[in-house]
Order: sequence, then structure tokens, then C-alpha cells
Amino acid sequence: MSSESYNYVEHHIIRNKPKFFVDTLEIIPYSKSILISWNLIMSTQNILTDILGEEFNDLLMTINLWRVDEYTNMKIFYINEYSGTLQMNLLPNGYYYCELIASNSQNETISIKKSKSIQITHSSIKLCNENWTKRPISNKNLWSTAFSGYSVYE
Repeated sequence: MSSESYNYVEHHIIRNKPKFFVDTLEIIPYSKSILISWNLIMSTQNILTDILGEEFNDLLMTINLWRVDEYTNMKIFYINEYSGTLQMNLLPNGYYYCELIASNSQNETISIKKSKSIQITHSSIKLCNENWTKRPISNKNLWSTAFSGYSVYE
């Protein structure tokens, strides 16, 4: 088989899907709305079971949608699937990002994934390339970096 025909065939392997699997959480902008899409792979589900000490199906899963303008607001969406999509229409102006959160019955919580941010204005919705969360929002209010971690004991 010549290399040209091999390269042509290789482009169609596994329907252009990645050759490895990763967790995803994305905000996908459209002209008047956004889609929030998520997918947790099986190994992440198993790790969450080990860390939080409960079966994955028993965990409380949420997507927290954050809006930042002069104030910070959060909307919580309760989900019960390891993958799916949400559609949001007519959102107010501001910067938005979302986090995928898992909690157990003891109220132990872990942030699994954070999306990239988008900016919504009167005229457009666009992805943000800059790290706006570390700039001052108003005169005295500053964003501070948060840390989340866990320990494994044998």
C-alpha cells in the first residue's frame, strides 16, 4: 500500500475521534444561545468512586455556571448522566464559565473539570483567550486562586 493511500485511510479511522479518551466540559457559543456539553470517561467515574467512597451513580453531580460582571453569580444544574448537553438562551451580558462538581452524602465535594470562558455582549458571544479571572473586577474586589486537593491513605 502506498503512503498516499495509507494517509487517506488513516484520516477515516474511528470517525475522526481522538485515539485516547479524556473528560470534557465545554461551553459552545452560538449567536443567541450557548450549549454546555460534558462527558466523563469510565476511569474518572472509578476514581470518583474511590475518592468519595460511594458508587458513581449515588454521587450528586452538578454543573455550576458562573457569570461574572460587577458581581459574581452562579446557577446550579443537577445532572444524573455521565454525559449530556444543556442549552441556555438569552443570557445577560458578562463572562461565563462552568465547573463539573461531584459530591457524596457526607457533603465532600470535588471539582472535576472547568470549562474555558466566554464573553456575552449585546452583539456577540465569543470565546475568551485571556485569563480574565485574575484581573480586578472592581476597585477593591480581586479574584484569588483556589486550591482543591485530596490525600490517598493506604
